[in-house]
Amino acid sequence: MPTLLNHVKHFFGLSSPDDFEKKKTVRFGDPSSTGNGRIFSLLSLILLIAVWVIVCELEIVPPLFWPPPQEVFARFYEIATEGYRGHTLWGHIGVSMLRILAGFILGCLLGKPLRTDGSVRSTRQH
Repeated sequence: MPTLLNHVKHFFGLSSPDDFEKKKTVRFGDPSSTGNGRIFSLLSLILLIAVWVIVCELEIVPPLFWPPPQEVFARFYEIATEGYRGHTLWGHIGVSMLRILAGFILGCLLGKPLRTDGSVRSTRQH
């Protein structure tokens, strides 16, 4: 019967070496294929936030240019719940996604006739 510890080990990809030898194929998203990738990702995130807090506490960079994480998260929560300049966060995200889509479509439409689609063709005939 699987225990909680086995589930945690499986989630973080901390399987025993025997598990790797037993498997002949690996499915996409299988934790054993990433090895210790998840634990390193988690540790990297923790390290990044720790450096952020240390830089703010020591005031190495002025708070105007490098605000503390508490202020950033508080402002994000405020914008997510109350909106910004009369529009919700989802409204702003939607407009940004439309701009990205419009740029992509425009690039595709103009790129093909202008031959800037990545294809290389010689103008000289040999």
